[in-house]
Amino acid sequence: MYTILNRLLYLLSTLPALLPAPAAYALSAGAPQLASRAWYGGPTDGPCGFPNLSTNGQFIAFSCAADDLVPDDSNERYDVFLLDRRTGVLQRASLNAANTEQRNHADVGFPSTDGSQVVFLGQGMFHPDVNGDADPNGDATVANVFLRDFTVPSTEMLSRGPDGGGNPGGRSALLQAANLDRQEVLFSSSGNFLTNSPLILNDAQLFARSWLTGQIELISARPDGEISRRGSGNAGWSGDGRFVVFQSGATDLTGDNPLGYSQLFLRDRLARTTQRLARPWNGGEFPTGFIYYGKPALTRDGRFVLFLVGLVDGITPDDNPGVSDVYLFDRHTQSTQLVTRSRNTAPADGYAYSPDISADGRVIAYFSRATNMLPGVTSPPAVYVEDRLTGERITVSTALAPLFGNFSPQVDLSEDGRTVAFSWRADDTADPSLRRRYLIYVVDLDGLEPPASTAAAVPAASPRALFVIAGLLAAAALGALAGRR
Repeated sequence: MYTILNRLLYLLSTLPALLPAPAAYALSAGAPQLASRAWYGGPTDGPCGFPNLSTNGQFIAFSCAADDLVPDDSNERYDVFLLDRRTGVLQRASLNAANTEQRNHADVGFPSTDGSQVVFLGQGMFHPDVNGDADPNGDATVANVFLRDFTVPSTEMLSRGPDGGGNPGGRSALLQAANLDRQEVLFSSSGNFLTNSPLILNDAQLFARSWLTGQIELISARPDGEISRRGSGNAGWSGDGRFVVFQSGATDLTGDNPLGYSQLFLRDRLARTTQRLARPWNGGEFPTGFIYYGKPALTRDGRFVLFLVGLVDGITPDDNPGVSDVYLFDRHTQSTQLVTRSRNTAPADGYAYSPDISADGRVIAYFSRATNMLPGVTSPPAVYVEDRLTGERITVSTALAPLFGNFSPQVDLSEDGRTVAFSWRADDTADPSLRRRYLIYVVDLDGLEPPASTAAAVPAASPRALFVIAGLLAAAALGALAGRR
């Protein structure tokens, strides 16, 4: 009975594909625009990665080790840069509190909507309050979360403990996510950011901190509010800040992970509750605890969670064994559906990577090596965008030369769903300046009118869809009766 009902719920979750789509413009993509350009023109030497767009896609932050993006870059380390796509102005965000370059690495960066600030992860003395790594010329061992404000200009340290200092126990704080509108950051650390005793925790925990109020909140909390005995990380959160999804092998976050397998959990910060998200569609447990989930993405209200699963199968009845797939969890219906499927509804025949979703849940972007993603053609490895309202799927990387080797692009979608950014390493024989360089591209999307309101809204059911629903309900009823005999 459990299996029948779960299969029915899964089939019902896929019904939007059977329903007629409302009239809309065809989804289309502009030409890829190179974001990682050298200051004198042309592509940078790279390597570059970790693209993150602002809410409306005007600004993009990314990291790069090259010294040719801005003049006077001589630190020979990864830096975080901010590009204003409207003006073409590129600035370095990873400067220290003295407004000079730091001879330490910086990588992930998140830009504000207006481009005036960037939150970034930096290793070393980007601020005098960093605890440790006092040698400005040495490779750092301690990382922290920093805020670069271009209007002052200044760099502030955000990953501070209860006493206002950094790096409790000398441990790093690793940036997971940032929301500059709420002035809040999400990070993981094995240092105790709640109290001064003990200074060092057994495993890394997740913390949220408001740099406006200084308030620190434990995200990876047990039901009694205490620190979990196992580590947590690889987290994302909803745009309103209420929901956080993260990966953990803890057994004490909820009562339904007795084997201590790596699982996805959802934390409701308002209700102070945690639930497990990923589980086999037919009940029971996964055959292994070595599961890779990728970095989850959430809609603004936290209803939809987009996530990647690798090294294990059985999330849905029809996923493809042996490859990583993208799934969509609906918090309202508590159902999960497979996203990476071919247009004839067969599962994708190649692995997927780096999914993202727009704030309203209408647009999804991801990378896939599957060959059956588009009808009638053998698809090359590509970055895909889907409109969940119309069912359209397009590639946005077709105009670029094919990927080199096993490179997996990192994909980011703006919150408004109208811009997608990704890293790309092309095996371009026609243009030597692009060949095998790790570069960042941005693509603007069109055809999303009327403006997206909610991806949860389903068009009125056609007679065909009503017939399908009736058939599914009848099948479930017959199955239930058979189970009682």
